[in-house]
Amino acid sequence: MTVEEFIEEVHNSSIAPKDFDYVYKEFCKYRKSALETLKEFHNICISNNIHYQLAFGSLLGAIRDGAQIPWDYDVDVLVPISERDRLIECLKKQLNNDYYVVCPQTNSKCRHEIMRITPKGFRSEELHVDVFFLIGLPDDNIERKNVTSRIVEISNKRFFKCVSLRGEWHGNIRKSIGLFFRKLNYIALDMQELNKVFEAIAFEFPLNACTYCTTADNWADVDVLQYDLLRETENHITSDGEFVIPTRYDEVLSAIYGDFRRLPDLSSRIKDVYYHYRLIKQYGISH
Repeated sequence: MTVEEFIEEVHNSSIAPKDFDYVYKEFCKYRKSALETLKEFHNICISNNIHYQLAFGSLLGAIRDGAQIPWDYDVDVLVPISERDRLIECLKKQLNNDYYVVCPQTNSKCRHEIMRITPKGFRSEELHVDVFFLIGLPDDNIERKNVTSRIVEISNKRFFKCVSLRGEWHGNIRKSIGLFFRKLNYIALDMQELNKVFEAIAFEFPLNACTYCTTADNWADVDVLQYDLLRETENHITSDGEFVIPTRYDEVLSAIYGDFRRLPDLSSRIKDVYYHYRLIKQYGISH
């Protein structure tokens, strides 16, 4: 579905909000900022032969909608963790000054294991390209679950140790209080030791020798896929530009979403627009 088709569907419905045209116009500015960030990332990866591919909603949009999902602005990509350090060095040297990078290797207070690339003027928590690093997993099912559980545990410890209450509260006092008490549990946590444990797990099973893989973050127990589905990539032209996708994209999307060509109901799509618009408008712009 294109942006124009989405707008027309909303206008022809009985649930169109009165301020939809204004909100959606502003929302599309954020979508464009995220898209331009992806293009910058893509160009650096291509020029340095760094392997990446669109993932999750970004892959879904590229295949089903031929562009970004009209009611979403988030951008997700996958990069093998073996290429992480080289990617960081390339970004340090070549990333346009209009953008900045947040990851544990460049920011000791980073609350997530993933990398985020964000246009200046926005907070990385709300508008970004999410770079998920792929790690290999053991073949044995029990051992595999143990590894993903350990990754989730490490990721959660990092989050609660480093999360900013001011940056995360989103107007929700109860959420802030809950985060505060969770943070208390990790005051004495040694981050250097946690980093060592994470690195050991993340590089324990070489990706190219593994049947299974996952993302090295707190979704590790959910994002498990057969690596063969992601091993081969190809260039794919969308109305937004040319990007890299897995050659077996149909199988990848089916594994993640099931019937991925089926659209969510219109009400939920409109809610997504308003939720993310308000999130960025109220909390995502740097001051």
